[in-house]
Amino acid sequence: MTEAAKPRVRAQLSPFENVAVGGFGGALETCLQMPILTFKFCKQEGRPLPTTPAGWYRGVGVQAGTVAPITAIQMMVNGVLQGLALRGEKRPLSDAEQIYTAAGAGAISALVYSPVDLTTIQQQKLNLNPVSTMSHIVKEHGVQGAFRGFASCAVREAIYTAGYLGAAPVITAQLMTMDAFRDRQFAAGLCGACIAGTAAALLTHPVDTAKTCMQSDMA
Repeated sequence: MTEAAKPRVRAQLSPFENVAVGGFGGALETCLQMPILTFKFCKQEGRPLPTTPAGWYRGVGVQAGTVAPITAIQMMVNGVLQGLALRGEKRPLSDAEQIYTAAGAGAISALVYSPVDLTTIQQQKLNLNPVSTMSHIVKEHGVQGAFRGFASCAVREAIYTAGYLGAAPVITAQLMTMDAFRDRQFAAGLCGACIAGTAAALLTHPVDTAKTCMQSDMA
């Protein structure tokens, strides 16, 4: 195999770099998507849409402030799992390894993400601040109540993270072998992310709806 034909080995980010990239990306993503998240929550729960701008962004603080470290956790754990999969070997990850390590990172992150989603949903219903909302949940339903909907959240995050950290780079690499995307890495990356993101959204929507309904109904 010639030097030019050898597969490129992507540099592995350090845990700190993974945390920094994931944290910034998670906060930015949440701030941009909060009105969409509010619309989704309202439709899934069958409650009226907000009538003020502040209503559309209710809960954005707790969502962004916790999704940022959650995304950071996903990227950091993904890096750790990739290192375990490689076992010290200097080689590119296989497509399957990229996807299952990403899925594992997503499932682990549900330990944090499930209570965060629960707090955001209940905060919008109770009109309380995040701390008061969680205190109300624990008082009424016990500590286990904070993890209501955990299993469905773990499935959702496993599929979602497998999409953006696993399938997206795999699809991007395949697109770059096509003449239309040769030497156009940004375009290939954008298309790969859109394809993986759309597939992940379609696959996670049913389980996400079930999770939201479970977390909304705390009676």
